[in-house]
Amino acid sequence: MITGSDAYYQVGVILRDLAWDSLSTSPAGQPAVKCVVPGAIAWDTCDTECGQLSVSLTRLFLTDTFPNQSVLDTPCAAGELVGEYLVQIIRCAPLPQGDSTTVPCARLEQAALVNVVDAKLVLNGVTCGLTELKDDRVIADYAIGPSVTRGPDGGCVGSELLVQVSLIRTNDAS
Repeated sequence: MITGSDAYYQVGVILRDLAWDSLSTSPAGQPAVKCVVPGAIAWDTCDTECGQLSVSLTRLFLTDTFPNQSVLDTPCAAGELVGEYLVQIIRCAPLPQGDSTTVPCARLEQAALVNVVDAKLVLNGVTCGLTELKDDRVIADYAIGPSVTRGPDGGCVGSELLVQVSLIRTNDAS
């Protein structure tokens, strides 16, 4: 069981590693950068490194009815604390070259292929990994939200996956 004051950071690292491992078969390979980040995910390296995998904790909430956020009469008695994360993979988006104002369809289609495959790989890798962690009682439960395409913006395009991970509350601040 994951416990301690850094439990939700530990979960972020696990999510990062599950997603990273799943991208080994992507047509674009694993991205150059992988990290757990605080707050909103900045697209800092997709244009220079051509790829970035980031995980960010977006919120924590108490519940007795996972995956729902409970309205609790006695919050200190809540059985679970849930961390909600974004797992995001971005790649370089095709941009016009030289004096052109358009991008050839072949380059757009290759970017679309990478984006779709990356999204599926991350979804499957994170889901299967969390299933194993739940079965092994490392985590209490999890819920997978939608995988949503993001971009293109600033030369980057990719997808993000919403994930909720529930841990049993203990007396050690988790």
